[in-house]
Amino acid sequence: MHGPKSAARLHSSALSTLRLIHRKRAAVASACSALCRIDYPRSSRSPASLMWKQPTALSPRSSGPITTPAIPAAEPGSAFVPVSPARWQDALCVQEERVVANDNTVVFQGLRLQLPRSRLRPHFVKAKVRVHQYCDGTHAIFHGPQCLARYAYDGDLIAETAKWAA
Repeated sequence: MHGPKSAARLHSSALSTLRLIHRKRAAVASACSALCRIDYPRSSRSPASLMWKQPTALSPRSSGPITTPAIPAAEPGSAFVPVSPARWQDALCVQEERVVANDNTVVFQGLRLQLPRSRLRPHFVKAKVRVHQYCDGTHAIFHGPQCLARYAYDGDLIAETAKWAA
């Protein structure tokens, strides 16, 4: 058992730790309140109205107003870049990691997907692969950026060509 002196030392170290925590909390609270007291320049207009012009016309497609940026674009054209559907398909699919079994198959949601021969490796036994399940029910197996195979919703092989991932 500990004697009364060790209990007193333990009690005093706990108190000093609590005091330190209290001082740090007070310092954080004073810093936050100082940030809140900063006197920003007053303006008759709100920050939102400084960024965007007031609506001037109605959109032909909707009943809402059009808001245009107050600062003109540096370059002409649209800032939106067209993206191919294949990239969206890979971004919006379910991806799960699996380990290839000894018979060169991957089990995914009750389906046993057989990996075809590949020019990349003689076999993929015990390799970690990614199984993609797409919205239309099809599946694909990837090893790194390489697509090893694509499968129909029932597990039948669609294509055996190795392709790079999008």
